[in-house]
Amino acid sequence: MAERRDVAILLNRTIAYFREILAGIGQYANTLGHWRCFGQPRRIVLPIADMALWKGDGLIVPLPVAEIDAKEALKRYPIVNVSARLAFPLVPSALPDNVAVGRMQAEHMLERGLRSIVFAGSEHMVYSLERQAGCQAVAEAAGAKFKYISAAAFNDSNPRQREDILRLIDEMALPLAVCAANDEFGHWVVAAAQAAGFRVPDDIAVVGVDNDEMVCSFCDPPLSSVDVNARRVGYEAALLLDRLMAGEEVSDIHIAVAPKEVVQRRSTDILAVSDTSVSEAMAFIRDHAATEMTIEQVVTSVGVSRRSLEMRFRLALGRSILDQIHTARVQRAQELMRMTDLSLRQVAAKCGFSDYRQMGSVFQRIVGEKPSVWRNRMRM
Repeated sequence: MAERRDVAILLNRTIAYFREILAGIGQYANTLGHWRCFGQPRRIVLPIADMALWKGDGLIVPLPVAEIDAKEALKRYPIVNVSARLAFPLVPSALPDNVAVGRMQAEHMLERGLRSIVFAGSEHMVYSLERQAGCQAVAEAAGAKFKYISAAAFNDSNPRQREDILRLIDEMALPLAVCAANDEFGHWVVAAAQAAGFRVPDDIAVVGVDNDEMVCSFCDPPLSSVDVNARRVGYEAALLLDRLMAGEEVSDIHIAVAPKEVVQRRSTDILAVSDTSVSEAMAFIRDHAATEMTIEQVVTSVGVSRRSLEMRFRLALGRSILDQIHTARVQRAQELMRMTDLSLRQVAAKCGFSDYRQMGSVFQRIVGEKPSVWRNRMRM
């Protein structure tokens, strides 16, 4: 039987990213069954009065932490860092691949036809700088305009918030894509853009990072975000720590975990097209996805003939008006299935489908799997 090990986990469980890391650590620890874990729910401190006196076997921590001198602690037991706020090159780590996160954000915006990309971050955070580098590389390789701006410009505490946003729009032109370094920054951008009189996503599309359900759902419209696969980060951190505690010679002490996906919500529900009739029709469809809208209602909202609008949709998007209505309804259904516990019949009723069977048929055609299968996979 494996030797029992005492492991301290200094993670703030009120933060979604760290909760997912804890889940990954728990998955590893429960599979092994020989870890005894220490930690507290809300504070980043050990339930031991003096850290220097602790006689445990290993530590998982988001450095820097005031209670710990990393250099001194490393002399006593293995440590794995799970935060990229600052650089700790000598401390083993398991972290998201933040350059890949930034690339994923830019690719998401480029797929929507957006060619003016802004990264809103912090020059004081390593993870922000890495995400900015990935975002900028993809944007510039695609020939898109790129600019960095401090996320603080969008904070309510900035007395020149509106002026800074208007200056940014003058430099970059609408529609604008903003890739925020994290979901909190994304929330600031959405609120500031709307306060300045801009529409999200029609004028300014926004994508964050971390897929914090609480933050994303409290945005209006809900915030799209990169799922960095934090649960996998936690699992890899636990695996790395276990190897170090066993005395293994580990050649690569820095683990980079690839991001999972962009979880699309309404803050990036846009496809930039030059045909104003098509873009207006798409906005109408998006805003009425929860209703039993008809093609005639879409046509009437734009003020052109049905034949003309159908032709314009085919030329601009390669699909019909009905295809776009179905796509908008499916995206709305995915949002409800991800963020609520509504039954699938209730979801169908709230997304303009005639019944659950119609939703199932359309969903499978567009997504490639049944709604129930998709929902279960998202919850894994």
